Amino acid sequence: MNHFFFYIFKVVLDRQYRDMSFKLWTAQGFYLSLLLVKVCCSEFKVTVPSSLVVTLGQPVVLPCSFSVGNVWQPESIVITWQRGLEVVHSFYYNRDQLKRQSPHYVKRTSLYQSEMQKGNASLRLENVTIEDRGEYICSVSSQLGSERKSFPLKVAALYSEPVLQFSVQPGSVTVLLTSGGGFPAPTLSWLQDHEDLTNSTETRLTRDTLSGLYNVYSTLTLKDNTIATLSFILRNEDLMEEIRRNISLPESEGDLPKASQRMRELILLPVLLVFILLAVLGLLLLQTICKPNRTKGILSTTEHCFSHVDIT
Repeated sequence: MNHFFFYIFKVVLDRQYRDMSFKLWTAQGFYLSLLLVKVCCSEFKVTVPSSLVVTLGQPVVLPCSFSVGNVWQPESIVITWQRGLEVVHSFYYNRDQLKRQSPHYVKRTSLYQSEMQKGNASLRLENVTIEDRGEYICSVSSQLGSERKSFPLKVAALYSEPVLQFSVQPGSVTVLLTSGGGFPAPTLSWLQDHEDLTNSTETRLTRDTLSGLYNVYSTLTLKDNTIATLSFILRNEDLMEEIRRNISLPESEGDLPKASQRMRELILLPVLLVFILLAVLGLLLLQTICKPNRTKGILSTTEHCFSHVDIT
């Protein structure tokens, strides 16, 4: 009888042990599966900036990075840079592949191959032109996965220091502002004693056919004769460039700003120097013709000189 109860107790224990072992094995298997998915199927990411602005004529690095695993396999890496349908740069089989590269980018692109194992797929572009602006795509493929990201590249150029010209008429003053060599088109504002006069101006933009850069011409005519402080603000939003200048308006021609007076002085000075030089050369030529006697006085020298000059 005792053996019978012992047998029943053993069967129950064995069944509970098998149930516990099955649950433990199931939990361990599920945990190992999660680890396997995490290791072998980790998320592959490509990272690029939201946008980028570069100054015309300068080199630029287009940033792009990607996820790397514990084991580096350079033969599995494929990197392609595009702008629309244009191929900017390609890399696979562990070297540059430039047969399909757009002629626009020939000898102007390079990758940082020594830093690829760190996940660096950035592209260096030399001598940026206005035609380089647009949407760039960075595509990366490796043993971990593949992904492509895009971002816009903006190209901008600084505007030159504005030049002002004044025209004073009875009862009015006209100001002409000119500036050029910039990109993209600027915004221009005129203020007089904190009053916005922009709508009263005539602003004209022209674009150079060769360089693609803008020139701006803005004219403002004021009818009031009273002297007032005038301000203009020239902005290039992409480069965050702002040129702000204050001007004291003249009532008459004699009240032109010091900059205009200085310009006139610079123009008159060379004319005066040329006149003095011609006078000196005339005196030297006169002395050569006369050949005065050194022993005679100044008066006799002058009489001798003019006696040789034929006046008609």
